[in-house]
Parts: sequence; C-alpha cells; structure tokens
Amino acid sequence: GEPSRFLLQLKHELRKLNPKIRFFEETFLNKTLKAASPNGLSAPKTDEVMAKLMRKLQPQGTENLRKALAPTSLSCYIQCPFKFFMKYIMEIKDNRIDEEVQSNVIGNIVHKTLETLYKNHCGTVISKAMLTQVIQPSLNHTLQSVIEQELAQGLPDVGFNYLNRLNINKLFDRYFLFETKEAETHEISIVDLEKLHSTTLEINGMPCTIAGTIDRIDHCDGLVRIIDYKTNHVNADDLKVKDKINGMEDIPKKAMQLLIYKYLYLSSHPEAHPDSISPSIFGLKYEQVKYDLEVKNQDLNEHFMETMEGFLRRILMEMTDRNIPFLQNADSKRDKCKFCDFRTICANTEAGSALEDGR
Repeated sequence: GEPSRFLLQLKHELRKLNPKIRFFEETFLNKTLKAASPNGLSAPKTDEVMAKLMRKLQPQGTENLRKALAPTSLSCYIQCPFKFFMKYIMEIKDNRIDEEVQSNVIGNIVHKTLETLYKNHCGTVISKAMLTQVIQPSLNHTLQSVIEQELAQGLPDVGFNYLNRLNINKLFDRYFLFETKEAETHEISIVDLEKLHSTTLEINGMPCTIAGTIDRIDHCDGLVRIIDYKTNHVNADDLKVKDKINGMEDIPKKAMQLLIYKYLYLSSHPEAHPDSISPSIFGLKYEQVKYDLEVKNQDLNEHFMETMEGFLRRILMEMTDRNIPFLQNADSKRDKCKFCDFRTICANTEAGSALEDGR
C-alpha cells in the first residue's frame, strides 16, 4: 500500500548524488480485480484460476496433500472469497521485512517446540513426574534449537524481540503449570502429534479433498481429545455454536476449525462415535489455557457427520462453480478486515473504503 522506507530513501537522497536520475510514480491495479459488482472487488474463475483451484482441491502425493484445502483456508473462503483468491489461489504473500518477529513465527516456534518435547512420549501416560523431571528440563535447549531453525540469526535480546522472548517463556510457564495440574487429575496419553488427516468428497463428479494437520490427539479419561494450540487471542465465545444456524457462515471461525478437525478425524476413524470426540483449543496466552467446543445445534449433536458433510458440500459447490466469481465480502465489519493483508487493495474501491471506515 505504501512505498518502503528504502524506496523513499532512494527518492530523496539518490538525486543529490546524480541529478540525471528521474523518478516516475504510477498507481495501478490488476484489471481483472476491478469491481465487477456493487458488492466490491471480484475475481472471475478463468481457466487459469480454475486450474490452480483444482490443484488445491485435487492434490497429488502426500507432500501436496499438506497444501490441500484446510480448515484455515476454508474459514478464509467463508469470511471473504476474494481474500481466499488472493491468498490461496494467487498465493500472494506478505513479504515485508519487519524488525519485530511476527506473531505467526512465534506460533510456529511454540508448536514445533511442543512437538519436539512430546514426540518420544506418544502412547505413554503423561504424569506429573514425567513433565517435571523429563520434559520441562529439556525445554530451554529445545526452544533455543527451534528458534535457530526458524530464525537464521536467532531471537535478539533487544527491543521488541526481547519482549517476544519473555512472552514465549511465559507461554510455556503457563502451559506447563496447566499440563501438570491436568496430569494430576486426569489420565492422559498422547496418541498423535501434528498428524495429517484428510477426506475426499465428490462434488458434481469431481473429487474434492479437504485436509488438516491436528496439533495433538489425546486419550483423556476415555475420550479422544483433539487439541489445537493457539498463541493469539481466544475467548469462550469463539467456541460456541448456536442452536439456530444456516451453515458454516453462522459458526465462529475457531469453532468451525475444530468442527472440521473432528469431521476429518471421524472420516479416518468411522468406528468412533462423534460423542467420544472432544475438541478443544489450548490458548497459551491465558491462564485458563483450555477452551472446549460448545455446540447447541441439534443437527450437529445428533447427526454430526451428515450435517457437516452437508455444510462442506454447499461450500465446495459454490467454490467450484465457474459462474460464481470470488467476491469481496462487503458485509464484513472493520474488526474482520483491519488486519487483512489485502485491506489496502480493497480500499481502492468504494466498498473497500466503506470497510476501512467501518461503515
């Protein structure tokens, strides 16, 4: 949206060294992204776009399966199809270089550290003694190793990054305090870590694959517990599914992701009963840590697989319909759009400007 500091430096300082240098500035936007409807920006489903979409819906090989349609990309589509187009079809990435480590990097560090700490303990009961005598003493070394893998120059002990390191340490302190109390009152054993689950639905004669990596799967007091780690904001309302809903667009984003993880797990384990699966978010940012999925909708409670499949089919049918372009969600509110990587593009249209103004 704005020139980088380096470009501004060139503009204001380079001409002092060479008066023959001339600068030209133009503002432009890809013509295919100009507003094609009163709802805002629109991206048509050309042959090239459909080919890229099909590569995502019909991945070949295990490695490409990790790039298939996932709970995060599905929720992105429901929130704003145009954002889905930009992020997952055109694969436009935010490549800004920031002095401060971004929150997604911190999330990766925490996830990989926990995976490394627990990976040799799958199938064993998580006891207080194991946590305090085996896992926690390995934390500092494991964390430092993961930081060096994620950040070429490590995590500097200055400025915001120093505060980030303190924050990461606090996340783990809070998490292991919670985990130790859990081990004292529940019988918990880890089944899988970072396990990829997938299923394929046939939509208008086309196979469409949905895949997702579940952070952790436990056996806890006779239930299968699906756990999604979060290092950012979580509150209890994020995991509440109301009684009356028309589809996934009426379900909070985090609750929807847990429902899809549950659906993927049950697709791979048809012998399991839906009531035996307990999805939760472990919000490491807060003292509470564990946030359980709360579903009041009768159809999801009594006919989980059939209801979820109906929701997913409706989304996939719309997504693969060539006559329905990827439209900007003009109904979004400011709190949904203000952190979007593409908000400056949307601001180039009247609808986008309205979103930026919060109207």
